[in-house]
Parts: sequence; C-alpha cells; structure tokens
Amino acid sequence: MISAKNTTNENHDAITGGLYATLAFLIWGSFPVYFKLVEAVPVLELLSHRITWSAVLPVVALLFYQKRQMVQKTWRNRKRIKALCCSSLMIAGNWYLFIWAATNDHVLDSSLGYFIAPLLSVLLGVVVLGERLRTMQWIALFLAGLGVALLVYRYGQVPWIAILIATTFSLYSLIRKVANVDPITGLLFETTMILPFSLGYLFYLGFSGAGSFISAGANFSLLLMGTGLISTLPLLFYISGAKRLRLATMGFFQFILPTCHFVLAVWVYKEPFSYAQLSTFVLIWIALVIYSFDVYRQQSDSDLFLGEKKFG
Repeated sequence: MISAKNTTNENHDAITGGLYATLAFLIWGSFPVYFKLVEAVPVLELLSHRITWSAVLPVVALLFYQKRQMVQKTWRNRKRIKALCCSSLMIAGNWYLFIWAATNDHVLDSSLGYFIAPLLSVLLGVVVLGERLRTMQWIALFLAGLGVALLVYRYGQVPWIAILIATTFSLYSLIRKVANVDPITGLLFETTMILPFSLGYLFYLGFSGAGSFISAGANFSLLLMGTGLISTLPLLFYISGAKRLRLATMGFFQFILPTCHFVLAVWVYKEPFSYAQLSTFVLIWIALVIYSFDVYRQQSDSDLFLGEKKFG
C-alpha cells in the first residue's frame, strides 16, 4: 500500500521536475534570440567561443555533483573515450549548423530539424540498436517522412539544414546512449576534446587582429562569453528534471524547443512560410502526437512520474 507521504513526495517531484524541464527547454528554445545579438560575428568564431566557454561550467558542476570518480572511470575506458570523441564531433557540427541557421534567417529550418530529430532517433534505434517499433510508431515515422518528401516535391530541393540538424542531434543522442556517461561528465570530455582547436582558432584571430573578442567592446565580449553559459546552464536544469521524471515524460517536454523556434521564426523574425512548409509541419506534428500518445499509453501514470535515481 502506498502511503500518503510517498504520494505527496512523488507529486512534489513531478511538479518540481516539470518546472526544471520546462525551464531548460525554454532556455534552449530562446537561443535564436541570443545568437541574433551576436550575428555580426562569423559562425566559426561564434562556435569556437561557444565551445571554449562551455568547458568552464562542467568543471564547476562536476565539483558540485562530486563526479570525480566518474571522470576517472570514463578516462580509463577506451570505448567510452572513442564514443565521446565521436559525440564531440556531432555536437560541434550541430552547434555550427544551429548558429548558422540562427544568424542567417533560417530559424524555421532549425525548428523543423529539432521536430524531426526525436523521430529520427527512433529510426536509428531500429537500424543501429535493433529496437522494435509498434504499429503506431511506424505510422508516425511514415508521416514524418511523407512531410519531408512533400517539401522536396513542392520546392524541388532537399531541406538540408533541417535534415543535417536532425541527423547530427540524433547521432549525438545515439552515441551518448551507447557511451552511457552522465551528462556533466560527457559534456566535460566533449568540450575539452575539441577545446584545443577552438582555443587555437580564437588565439589566431586575436593575434591577427580579426577577432571580435575584446576589440568589439566589453558588453559584446560578455555576450560571447555568455554563449558557453547559456549552453551549459540549461543542462543542469535538464539533469534536475530528469532525476525526478521518467525519460518518456522528458520526451514530451523536448517539443518546447522546436516550438519556440517555430514561433520566433514565423511571428517574430517574419521568415517566409509557405503552404508547402505548413503541410510539412502539420504532418510532423501529427506524427509526434501519434508517437507521444503511443509512448504515454504504454506507461502508467506512476511510471511516467517516477524519478531516476542516478545517471550512468
């Protein structure tokens, strides 16, 4: 028999976890606004700043979460190190594509990419991990594919930015799942692995006089430093939410991110939005509703809001 105290604690965890998850995805969803402020900076330089300053917070977070043993354990595992090398390339590629989209008036492509990503992750699970899908999940994948195909047919060209964003993000998620490393430790290794390249490029720009850091003023330099903070701070909120909620529940919250991008692109930045694009988004939205309903149906309410004890 479940006591009233346990029920109260579970309800509190569900509410707190939901707030943390919402905050994390709202911050991620507002990224286009932030990167529009620094759009004068070349994409590769912005990426280098984001990687460089993203390496700072994981170190502090590791001390706070006392994950030093996990770092040592990961360092001694060659398979995990190789996997994290691959994931670092995927996340760097994803960041580059998103920054390009945000600073070149392609936020709508970013939105489409992050809407497709969850369904592409499901497909990768089938192809790579041998996972089995239920009928409704296959229907969801078919509708998503139909949506992209419709866009290609109407425009005569493939929405490469959206597809590449979805692909890099999905591959990143797959690699991290196989690597089985907690988010903070994983981010620390991923950023430090490519840190020499980003730092080297920033030093080159600085010595050549082509860099934006410092030369553009203190306020602008703080914005560049902030690219790292806004990349890692939501991760801490995400971790806090994931500790209190099931992964399936967290999956529902992840649609906040592309929805925010969609709203910003259409109603704030007034990017061109055709009927062909609307048809694609509608089909993918229907696919996501079908998939989410199927996941929800397979788990009881108590399962959905039962927190994870730990990562890794």
